Amino acid sequence: MKANEWLRASYTKRWTIVNTVKSQSVAEHSFNVIGIAMRIATAIEWNGRFHYAQQLDLISWAMSHDIVEIYTGDMPTPFKRALELRGANMLDAEQEFMPEYGGMYRQAEGTVHGIIVKLADILEAIWFLKDNGIGDHAKNVLSGLYDTMYDMIDRYEKDYPDLKIRSGLFEVRKEMGL
Repeated sequence: MKANEWLRASYTKRWTIVNTVKSQSVAEHSFNVIGIAMRIATAIEWNGRFHYAQQLDLISWAMSHDIVEIYTGDMPTPFKRALELRGANMLDAEQEFMPEYGGMYRQAEGTVHGIIVKLADILEAIWFLKDNGIGDHAKNVLSGLYDTMYDMIDRYEKDYPDLKIRSGLFEVRKEMGL
């Protein structure tokens, strides 16, 4: 990706179908996800935070997890899922615009740093909508995000019993005022 393309993240808007009091860019969101992910890594007592290469993987994925949106825009998750149910392979489609994205995604998928970024992504979304969402639709989306977070906690606790997923995430939530 060229530098001028990367910079487009600063004005690629999120929350395209949710009314908010202020807009949020992909760059702002990604920066927030990096900080939250680093805090989650400590709170769940992930040993990877002590290893430079694993910590770099965490930060790189947190920074890049939504970067393909500079080409696609912030496509609402329910619409993505509806396309997938009809046979669309979203990862393949995203790779049409950004070939390196699939490699980054596959490298993170199923790893602890990958799940930390997913948890940080959902917490950041909850934090943003809690403070900036307007109206019933925003409230419904926020409620769905909480449900998704609880489902993720249950799933990841089973997959990673050595990590303090629930207590660590609740610690970070409390620090964020959620």
